Amino acid sequence: MRTTQLGAAQRTVVKQLGGLYGLYVVPRRTRAEILRVLADVPGFRWRGQVVDRAGRKGVAITFDDREHDQQSLLIFAPETGELLAYEV
Repeated sequence: MRTTQLGAAQRTVVKQLGGLYGLYVVPRRTRAEILRVLADVPGFRWRGQVVDRAGRKGVAITFDDREHDQQSLLIFAPETGELLAYEV
């Protein structure tokens, strides 16, 4: 897969995750599976422990979109896998 295609796929993953968590109550088992899948998606980087803008502790994953000079940030609750924050 070319870099441009890969970047488009990663952007789609981030956008879909934001929509999924925003529209549905995602079961805990599914949240765990989403995190396992994300660990294998090229270009996503584990950032470790963070605090979101609301002051909640979480773990962060980022995707650097060099084509659009943006970074996507996903923050998950470490105990539940719930998406706490999504920023582009």
